[in-house]
Order: sequence, then C-alpha cells, then structure tokens
Amino acid sequence: MPVIESLKAQRRLLFSNAFDAAGRSVADFAADLIFVLLLGANAFQMGLLNALGSVAFVVVGIPLGHAVDRFTPLRTLRVGLAAKFFLLLAMVLLLIFGALQIPIALLLATLLGVCNALSETSQVSLAPALSAAEGTDRERELAPLLARLAAADQSLAIIIPAAAGIGFTILGAPALLTVAIALLALALYFALLLSVPSRGEGHEVPEEHHEAGSFMRRALAGFSYLGAQRPLLMITLIAACSNLGLAIGSSVEAIFVLNYLDLGPAWFGVLGAVGGVGGVGGAWLAPRIAQRYHAVGLVRRTTVLQAALAGLVLLAAFLPQWAALSLLAVHSLFWGVAVIAMNVAVTTWSSLLTPERLLGRVVSARRTLTFGVVPLGSLLGGWMGLHFGIPVALGGWVVATLCAAGFAVGGLRSGAQEVAS
Repeated sequence: MPVIESLKAQRRLLFSNAFDAAGRSVADFAADLIFVLLLGANAFQMGLLNALGSVAFVVVGIPLGHAVDRFTPLRTLRVGLAAKFFLLLAMVLLLIFGALQIPIALLLATLLGVCNALSETSQVSLAPALSAAEGTDRERELAPLLARLAAADQSLAIIIPAAAGIGFTILGAPALLTVAIALLALALYFALLLSVPSRGEGHEVPEEHHEAGSFMRRALAGFSYLGAQRPLLMITLIAACSNLGLAIGSSVEAIFVLNYLDLGPAWFGVLGAVGGVGGVGGAWLAPRIAQRYHAVGLVRRTTVLQAALAGLVLLAAFLPQWAALSLLAVHSLFWGVAVIAMNVAVTTWSSLLTPERLLGRVVSARRTLTFGVVPLGSLLGGWMGLHFGIPVALGGWVVATLCAAGFAVGGLRSGAQEVAS
C-alpha cells in the first residue's frame, strides 16, 4: 500500500473512531439521565441498563466476529455506525412524542450495545489492513495507530460527561441525543470515505475461498486459533487476569474509601478527579510509549506496574489516613497510564499474531473471555468484602494482577517468529 494512501486511510479511521467515541459517550451519559430523571428508573433497572449495554460483547460476540470476517471490517463498521444512528434517532422521536418507556429504552440500549460491539470489533480488525509497512516495521506503524484509537476512547469518555451534564441542563434530553446523532453521522461520513487499497484488498476475498466447514466451525475458528497459538493465549490470559482484578477491586473501592478509611465524599471526588487526570495523561502518552517499546516488553512492564499499583491500595488499608490518601492518589494517577498502555500493547501484538481473515473472530473470542470475567470478579469481590473484610477483597485484586504479571514475565517470548506473516 502506498504510504500516502495508507496515511490518508488511517487518518479517516481515526476521525471516524473519534466521532464514534464522542457520540457513544454522549449517548451513554444522556441515557443514564433520561432513565433516572425522566423515566424514574429504580436501582435494579439502572443495573439492568448497564448490564444490557455490555452484554453484547459476551453473548453475541462470536457471531459478530464471524460477520466482521465474512463481510469485511469496513462494511460491518459502516453497518454498525448506521444502525446506531437510526436507533438513537428512534429514541429521540419516542422521547419527543412522550412514547419512550423503560422496556422500550432497555431494548434500544441492548441493540445499541450490539452495534457498539460490532463497530469496535470492526475498528480493531480494520487497522492492520491500513498499514503500509511489512515485518517488524509494521508494529512500529500499527502500535501508534491503535494507541490513538484507544486514546480517543479514553479521553472522550472522561471529557464528554462534564460537557454533556451542562448540555442536558441547558438544552434538555432530546437536544443532547441530537448532538450524539450528529457525532455519529460524522463518524459514518468518514467511514464511508474510507477505502482499503492495495495490500488490504486481500481482506475483501469472501471467506468461503479460505475455509470450509459448517457455519458453527467457521464462527468458532477464533477460539480454535486462539487455543492453538500459545503467545496469543498468554496475551488473553494476561488481559483476563487484569480485568478480573480490576473488577474485584472496583466492587469494594467506594466502600473502602468512604467507610473503611472514612475519607468522606469530598476526598472520594478528589481521587476520582486525579484518576481522570491520569486517564487523560495515559491517553496522551500511549502513542509515544507504543513507539518506544516493543509490544512484548510493554505488556511485561505494564502488568508489573498494575500489580505494584494494586499493592499500594492494599497497603493503604494498614496505614494512617493521610498516608493511605497519598498512596491512593499515586494509584489513581498512574493506573490510567498503565491500563491504556497495556491495552494498546496487547491489541497491537494480538493483531500482529493473527491473520487478517481471522482477525474479527479472534478479537471477538478474546473479548468474550476478557470481558466475561468482569461479572465474576464483581460478584467475587463483593462476596469477599462482605464475608472476609475489605482488605481480603483488595488482596484478591493484588493476586489477580500478580497472576497477570506472572503470565507476562514467565509466559511470553519475544521474537519475530511469533508474529503472523
């Protein structure tokens, strides 16, 4: 692929991803406010809203991954963005005419979750096809591209809610959703301008030319390939352990800060703000870090850093209040950097290890495993905190991150032979 053509395509993907992330953040924030303030949803219904919005990654991730490979990621990206556009348009119209009820809103949230899963899988699967480089140079080009995609998601997820809250107060729910629709329209516009030229054309060959067998066998090919590739399996185990630990810690974090340490809501808010700064800093640093370190080395460094940061939270449980607050501030500041950098490294390396014709299914298989542990970790953390105490639950977070670091340090091998041609 000519370099200029590749850069133009990458720029369009970045614009499409940024507008998609902004629209998604506005829509998610508006949905929470609409459910609580306009529809009078209770705590159970809000929990159901959050669950249905993310269930697509686990429940329908496999057929979505098959669709990405079967119809090509560029086509499925366009379909996912267009579907989100019309679903939000339907929500606005129902809201304007007073016909939006909680069951209908939950159905729309579920369908939006499916579309989000489809568009995110398509974006990750499309990135390698837009690379003009080959061999080891391909990682140097792919890692910053994936880092910028992740940076847009993380930055906008932090920045958008503040602006959306003001917009909701001044303009109201229909106007705020209209902003989300406009942002998605821009995302779709840049996706329609995208093309996969030269080297990426191989991705346009129908899947039946590559593989035989039943639909189920082809749909589960991502799991088969994942199980057969040791480095790819190790990467998935690392991400799963990291997510498991974070889910365990998140389930007791608020109780730990507010009740166990008795810091109060003011300091809890300060720590949240520090975490936001860390997240924005991580998004800004991610492309630079990805260019400096090889993906394998970056996975090792960031998993070890996550284990150390989780250890600071556990240590805070046994220190005076002022010292505990200092450790929690350090954790909040650097956690975003560690998580974003690790996600970029893991996504980059897994993309290099996977043939493009299987990338959609492998991405979906990995997400099914890495997202599937989150509900388990949340329940486990709450159970441990309730029956054995908050420090024990925080210890579970440390153990999970230590497992991730162990897999990264002891289970990964660096070398060009592990990168799929």
